[in-house]
Formats: sequence, C-alpha cells, structure tokens
Amino acid sequence: MSMFKVAMKGPVRNNTLADFPVVFLSFDEPNADKHWAMLQAVTPHENIARVHGVVGFDTAHKTAAAQFPNSEYVIVTGK
Repeated sequence: MSMFKVAMKGPVRNNTLADFPVVFLSFDEPNADKHWAMLQAVTPHENIARVHGVVGFDTAHKTAAAQFPNSEYVIVTGK
C-alpha cells in the first residue's frame, strides 16, 4: 500500500512559515550580523534563536535542534 493512498483522518491543518520557530545558523560569514538583524525584523513571532560559531555542519544542526527540542523548525543560514 502506498503512503499516498492513505486517507487523512481528522481536520487537515495548513501550516505557514509563521507557525514554526526559526533558527539562524552562522559561523564566520561577513554579513551574518546584518542578516541576523534582518531576520529578527521580519520574523512574525518570538520563537527565534541564533546558533553562531559552532564548528561542523552536523554539530551546528544538532545544536539548532536543541533550541526547540519539541518542535519542527525552520533553519536559515547566514549567507
């Protein structure tokens, strides 16, 4: 049985990006601070965090996941 043929049960909720926390990943990008300020200005809620200076792609993403452990989230990179 295909997962695409399974009927949805209950009401379907259409999420938007505003429904998810945001994590900004940066390391040594020259415009990281400027982009962080811009992201803070356009994010429509307070669920926003910055992970800065963590060495390693995997470690940075694990650190990002720790910011909002019980939720899905959106990652924005510093470039």
